[in-house]
Amino acid sequence: MAPAADAFRAAVVACELTHDGSAAMARAVANARLRETRWGIAIRKDHPASPRKIDVAIAAILAHERATAPRPARVESIYERRGILTLAG
Repeated sequence: MAPAADAFRAAVVACELTHDGSAAMARAVANARLRETRWGIAIRKDHPASPRKIDVAIAAILAHERATAPRPARVESIYERRGILTLAG
């Protein structure tokens, strides 16, 4: 998660992301706290029992990571090679 949070933060600082004004997103980002880890930054709640939710911020980080990840080379599906096998009932 830390590399994804680092990349998200860098994109925010570089003004590469836009925000639609979602109150849930603004609230989740305001509730999130940056924590340094040996792998980079991560976001956390104030404390584990905090009622302040950060789920929307986590979802945004993960969505950003997936949207910016390089696409893997296409691998031929086994079904394309041999077809679909069925069992006679």
